[in-house]
Amino acid sequence: TIYARSHFGFDKGKNKNSSENMSYAVADSVTYGSAFSNTDDKGYNINNSLSIGRKLNSKGRTLGFTLNNSWRKNDSNGSNYSETIYPDTTAARIIDQINDISSKSHSITATLSYVEPLGKDKSIMVSYSITNSKSDRIRDTRRKDGTVNYTIIDSAYTRTTKTDYLNQNITLAFQSKSKKFDYVLGFSVDPSSHHSKVNLGDSIIEDLKQNVVNFSPNIHLSYSPTSSTNFDFDYSGSTSQPGISQLSTDTVIVNALTKYYGNPDLKPSYENNINIYYQKSDYEKGSFLMIWGG
Repeated sequence: TIYARSHFGFDKGKNKNSSENMSYAVADSVTYGSAFSNTDDKGYNINNSLSIGRKLNSKGRTLGFTLNNSWRKNDSNGSNYSETIYPDTTAARIIDQINDISSKSHSITATLSYVEPLGKDKSIMVSYSITNSKSDRIRDTRRKDGTVNYTIIDSAYTRTTKTDYLNQNITLAFQSKSKKFDYVLGFSVDPSSHHSKVNLGDSIIEDLKQNVVNFSPNIHLSYSPTSSTNFDFDYSGSTSQPGISQLSTDTVIVNALTKYYGNPDLKPSYENNINIYYQKSDYEKGSFLMIWGG
């Protein structure tokens, strides 16, 4: 079996945003802020997928290979103006700038899977997947030079960011099927490495590397005592590492009152997902019962 697909997408848009806010430091101390931004965007994306499957014998032994890749590019330019007025003698903070942002990314994923039958109703599946993705983002921000021209590079906003991801997945699953009872027991190991570099001109602001291994068990149980009654149970657990932007200490300034930055000491999180589903129906009486929870 061979299956191939390609998708092309183009987009173009305009966005205008205005906001006002008040910040209370103490009961009689109020800081006022207003902001206005205007952005024009255009970009395209290309996605390709190729799947090849081969049945090796009549008992269910199969071999599969999948290849996916994508390209994305986006360009935006616009203006950003914000004014913050403080309650004391502090001078008002004005941000008046234009920005030009260009971003592009490319990723490719290859997956190889193999299913081996173990008797009549049992099988084992092994798969390996590797993904490499690269992205570049150039943000050029300029402020006024004392006249009406925007020629001065605003170093608090101008950045060149390059990111390289390498993610792998190794999965082993055991499946058993019978007339009334089916189950799948699986386990995945996901090694990954991330490298992100932030530059301002020729100066390196941040060079961040991360190597992690995530683990993901999963269980699926299905019981059908009759043709009109079915019970399903699913469990999956997964660890998740913080992303590069969450670990980065490079401060991102939105306006005078809004800044955010990452925490390099963030630890991994673990998530448990449990879902239970029960269904019973009687077509002769026209009755139907469904109960589910998660």
